[in-house]
Amino acid sequence: MHRLFLFFLLVCLAHGAMAEVPSLRVARYTTMDTKLTPRGAEPLNATVQADFGASIETLGGAYKQLLAGSGYRLMFAAKAAGTPLTALPLPANQRDFGAMRLIDVLTLLAGPGNTVVIDRVHRLIALEPCPFGAMRPMVAP
Repeated sequence: MHRLFLFFLLVCLAHGAMAEVPSLRVARYTTMDTKLTPRGAEPLNATVQADFGASIETLGGAYKQLLAGSGYRLMFAAKAAGTPLTALPLPANQRDFGAMRLIDVLTLLAGPGNTVVIDRVHRLIALEPCPFGAMRPMVAP
């Protein structure tokens, strides 16, 4: 009798410990934690797969398509010298990205001569040119 009581006590404790971790069953043998993580709290850390069709011709159009579901919007400079980055044509080698974080795709599209500036309060994205000679190094894959 004592062993039976001990067995039920252990089962109850194990069940209580397992119930503390919220999880969601997504497939037959796969579960997923439902806790909010820092990666999940920031929309720019979401994993996206960008594929720009023929209708997207400029970097500005690519940015608008990428930011459409994130809650962020692209802020344009009031006065820019020369052609703004968003009006430049989208390069052919940047029309298809595999699964990457949204912020990484935005940074790659901006190129090494520009910095992606993020205003998290107003959910705005701006592209700021780097000072001449202070370009960001691009990391080779």
